[in-house]
Amino acid sequence: MAQIGESASAIETHKLRKTYRTITGKRVVAVAGLDLTVPRGGVHAFLGPNGSGKTTTIRMLLGLIRPDSGSMSVLGQPIPRALPAVVQHVGAIVEQPKFYPYFSGRENLIQLAMAIGVSRKKVDEVLEAVQLTERAKNHYRTYSLGMKQRLAIAATLLKDPELLIFDEPTNGLDPAGIREIRDMMRGLGAQGKTVLVSSHILAEVEQVADTVSIIGRGTVLAEGRVTDLIAAKDSHQVRVGLPATSLAAAFFALQSSGFDVRGEGSTLLVTGADDPAAVNRTLAKAGLYANHLVAEKAGLEKIFLELTQNETPGGQQQVAGPLVHNPPGAAGPPPTGSPHPDQSGAASSGQEEN
Repeated sequence: MAQIGESASAIETHKLRKTYRTITGKRVVAVAGLDLTVPRGGVHAFLGPNGSGKTTTIRMLLGLIRPDSGSMSVLGQPIPRALPAVVQHVGAIVEQPKFYPYFSGRENLIQLAMAIGVSRKKVDEVLEAVQLTERAKNHYRTYSLGMKQRLAIAATLLKDPELLIFDEPTNGLDPAGIREIRDMMRGLGAQGKTVLVSSHILAEVEQVADTVSIIGRGTVLAEGRVTDLIAAKDSHQVRVGLPATSLAAAFFALQSSGFDVRGEGSTLLVTGADDPAAVNRTLAKAGLYANHLVAEKAGLEKIFLELTQNETPGGQQQVAGPLVHNPPGAAGPPPTGSPHPDQSGAASSGQEEN
């Protein structure tokens, strides 16, 4: 399918804002001035804690709800004005997919294919792509959650879309199924398609995503290539395990040698150790020997937790300042009814994410 639009970005938002009114009349800000950029091609992870505005943003991009203010574009076209043209190039799963419960998986896809003018041959192709060919003859109501996710992904592929939006695509899948979906997303990205994926399984996301946006309270906290973010956050930490009787002596020996050290339970976390062997040599000179010594590299999960630990609704604003160095033992601060598939290929429920 030919690309539409001339923009280098698959998705762009500028000062996007959405609020909801609660039952008590209170205004809740779901998305607050979001400036989001998703490059064309490859897999882009869209991450944030519950309540950060991910699903609300996705629903606005798909035209399911309207923003209060701001602008957004998909495949270089303004949304919602150009949505009728853009939607033919987009496949999406938002929250719980909806299909006819007493139709088989294949029958559901055939009905959807007929509605959007796609051949039955394409139905067989997408079922094979999500490893659902054999079980596609079973009634949808008998499907496990993982099988429902596979069928929903198959539905998004019917139009051979340029942009795919997956909200928790591996929900309910076993490890083998997660790997299959991960490989499928990587393959779609390698074909030049853009895959926007929102997921809580950060270790899986790190293996498949080329770029990432991390949001909190409806604003972008970090954005860019996954490898660049990890490299920028890597503080060369080494975790050292020692006998309990040696922890305090090891803490002071390492600190006296210029290392940044803090106690974490029965271990010491040494920051700024470019060479883990230097930590071991320092301990040996002091007559101390570690039970284990492990170099810890920054990962997407660690970066996510650091950025979002105070970004959930009701969280306290973090005050930047130096680390508090506490030797072990020292006083101080502790370390479905009858659903119908959306003809656009997007499946959604009526539930909002605040």
